[in-house]
Amino acid sequence: MKRYEYFEHTADTGIRAFGDTPAKALENAALGMLAVIYDTGSVKPEKLLKIELRREEEADLIIAFLSELLYNFSVGKFMCCGVSVETLTETRIIAYASGEIYDPGRHKIKGEIKTVTYHRFEFKKNGSCMLQVICDV
Repeated sequence: MKRYEYFEHTADTGIRAFGDTPAKALENAALGMLAVIYDTGSVKPEKLLKIELRREEEADLIIAFLSELLYNFSVGKFMCCGVSVETLTETRIIAYASGEIYDPGRHKIKGEIKTVTYHRFEFKKNGSCMLQVICDV
């Protein structure tokens, strides 16, 4: 099973991620999103970042989680190379992101994501799981 794919949407980038479980689909969506910005394969897993969030609605939770990864890169320069979702319910997530701080001598920035949107958000969790988000680039 492929981890994720991209689809065009006007001036935005759509990400459709897959997994055997909802947690795996979310992990793959996170890596697919970050791969728009930089080569996640060039990042070393030197640090571990814990992300714990609660929201009342599942869509809000997923968007907040992906936005938190973007925030940690934009503000903290934390580049993620792996995501492990430990707990995922419709209202709570506990996950760990592994990676390192951006080094301009080693890491090349490929693009930019301004935000993760709610437009065409989908999270199918029956059988094979699929998570779809659109990112404003």
